[in-house]
Amino acid sequence: MIFNHLKITQNFNGIVLFLEEDHYVFPDFLHMLKLMRRVVPEKCPDCNLFGLGHNPKPRSVVDYMGLSDQARVVQWNNQGFAFDRQFWQGLSSQTCSDMFCQY
Repeated sequence: MIFNHLKITQNFNGIVLFLEEDHYVFPDFLHMLKLMRRVVPEKCPDCNLFGLGHNPKPRSVVDYMGLSDQARVVQWNNQGFAFDRQFWQGLSSQTCSDMFCQY
């Protein structure tokens, strides 16, 4: 839907961002997202989706300043996602649809 049916994204090849409705981003967010995209080919060539944010369990006082310089490869979360057309085409492919429906 995102890339296929919206006029504004039909020729767009950049990253699309989805955030939970009650979340917000810091002023340097776009800059950091660009940096993350730049290091992916070298540091994590199989990564094709950015999961944005992580809720520590159990909820407790967290040293966010101490964690602010980290990036991790972790399971999905639902706070936000960033991905591009190539990822969307793979996700919406018939193969992926068949796997989802048969799971």
